[in-house]
Amino acid sequence: GCTSHFVLNEDGVSCIEPDHRLLIARGQELLHVVLDPTDVTNVLSQTVLPIGNITGIVAFDYHIANKRVIVADTYNHQIASYDLDGTNKKVLAEGDMESVDGLA
Repeated sequence: GCTSHFVLNEDGVSCIEPDHRLLIARGQELLHVVLDPTDVTNVLSQTVLPIGNITGIVAFDYHIANKRVIVADTYNHQIASYDLDGTNKKVLAEGDMESVDGLA
């Protein structure tokens, strides 16, 4: 089978990444929601991204070309990026961050 946010290809063997997705910040976690391309009100799957030690999400963004999530976490005083499976963490900025108004 495919991992939770991939869809089984028509060949029945390979997995493809969905085109219709929604990322939602909810407290200390990021949700990855896959939507049905024929009916975007139909949720195909919903999983928590396994990013780990994030406690104060105040902003996040998604880099489409690199398929990475960028998260501002003021509790841990970091802005970091992750692959969609939660691996390959790269700290982009860290220090005394009391507030982040957004990411662009």
